[in-house]
Amino acid sequence: MAFSNFIGIVLGFLVIFLTITMHSANGSAFLSTEGAMLVMGGTFAYALMSFPGRLVLQAMKAIVHMVTKPVHGPETLKDDIQRFVSWGYFIHSKGMKEFERKVAEKLMDPELRYGADLLVSGYNAEDVRRLMETAAETAFERNTRPTAVLQNMAGSAPAFGMVGTLVGMVVMLANFESDMSKVGSGMAIAMIATFYGLVMARLVFMPAANNLNIKQEQVRFRNYLLAEGFALLAEKRTASFVQDALDSYMDPVHHQDLTHLRQRKNEPVL
Repeated sequence: MAFSNFIGIVLGFLVIFLTITMHSANGSAFLSTEGAMLVMGGTFAYALMSFPGRLVLQAMKAIVHMVTKPVHGPETLKDDIQRFVSWGYFIHSKGMKEFERKVAEKLMDPELRYGADLLVSGYNAEDVRRLMETAAETAFERNTRPTAVLQNMAGSAPAFGMVGTLVGMVVMLANFESDMSKVGSGMAIAMIATFYGLVMARLVFMPAANNLNIKQEQVRFRNYLLAEGFALLAEKRTASFVQDALDSYMDPVHHQDLTHLRQRKNEPVL
């Protein structure tokens, strides 16, 4: 779990709840089934009319995954660099055929497996780098499409809140002379729908879009590091050069001493 994101969600709704309870003797006035139905139903209907259902479903999953940690961070990147340094020693010691047999065929990570397949196929470094960077960009574009859905929903939720305001005003004015008991409920719907729309836009949809985009940028960064690593192996660079080149992608505080891998050159890291 990403605790900072979780704390942000809790804090956002807690501030609203405390503000309501501190300044209102009747907190139930902020609960409106009609207003929630109008805002949420209208927002989802607009999204389904604007995007394929598959992307809308992915956007909903992105909301749930706001509180999950990114798949790739400094620790996973350090592991990747360790792999490439180990593979550099192994290839110089045992050759590409042994690398294919003992490493490439056993990789489960799809990005690593793709790069290893390009490497053992004999492509030159420039081709390996170009193909993997193209794969990184297309994956980023594909995986960030749900952000457009979430941004669309963030824009439409306040709009449907305004629709709720208009509906409430019509109800209030229609009963202004005939049935004054319904004036209050009409005014409540008018105000609360806009409130719901703004809260959902700013505390759910927009944060989820930003969170998804940041996570996918981290995945793309890692994929570029992998592209460089496999290109360096294709150039038959030394393991020391591979480490120095890949360390340039990292903050200096995350640089590692990997000299111990030289003694384990017959045991490649998977």
